[in-house]
Amino acid sequence: MNSSISEKAMGSYYSNVFSKDYPSTHRLPPAKQLETISELTNALKQIQTQVDTIYQDVAYLRNHSAQSTSKALQTSQSNLGGYSPSVRLAFRIVKWFFLFLIGFAVISVFSATLGGEQFFKPLLSLLEPMLVPVVIVTFCTVAVVVIFESLK
Repeated sequence: MNSSISEKAMGSYYSNVFSKDYPSTHRLPPAKQLETISELTNALKQIQTQVDTIYQDVAYLRNHSAQSTSKALQTSQSNLGGYSPSVRLAFRIVKWFFLFLIGFAVISVFSATLGGEQFFKPLLSLLEPMLVPVVIVTFCTVAVVVIFESLK
């Protein structure tokens, strides 16, 4: 939007109409009203043009990012393509196991910091019997995959 339009249309109009010096019934002369309306209409058309341009840019960026994301996924899948499905399964199991441990560590730190130990202790007592079998299954899966792949 041009500064001349904003100064002329917005500045003078709002300063005259919304000024505390004038009563609320103050009106601009009809000629000035038409001029101001035409300036505001032109400003609105310019804003609409800018909005349309922004929508086009957003649509382009969405399409472009979707294409680059699909290319990145294809690249990452082709990099993992050298591994057998059992190795990929073992990687996923280990990844989720470590994400679980990290989440559990974060929860324990927050509960200790914020004084929520009375909530954390029952949670720990519930998860403790399940944690040992999960650790055993995770490392056994990794060991089986390592042995299986080394025999190939």
